[in-house]
Amino acid sequence: MKEEDLRPKLIFDEYLRLAKLDTKFFFSNVVYEPIPCPACGINGEQSFSKNGISYELCPDCKTLFVSPRPINDAFDSYYSNSPSTMMICCQ
Repeated sequence: MKEEDLRPKLIFDEYLRLAKLDTKFFFSNVVYEPIPCPACGINGEQSFSKNGISYELCPDCKTLFVSPRPINDAFDSYYSNSPSTMMICCQ
């Protein structure tokens, strides 16, 4: 079995396109809160950003995590209403 059999390229490319748009729509104008490393509680260091989301690396345990991150209400809205989520759950 090939990856294409599990995840057809056209469908996956459309999911990635929608996810990028959804990230901007659902997470652009919301409150963000800084969080410590979810594994060990140490403050992380800025590592990189992707699609407007900031990733930090824990200097102690090397866990990569999002911080600051949107508040939970933003995630609730994203998972309930985003086109990319609907695409995944309804295929």
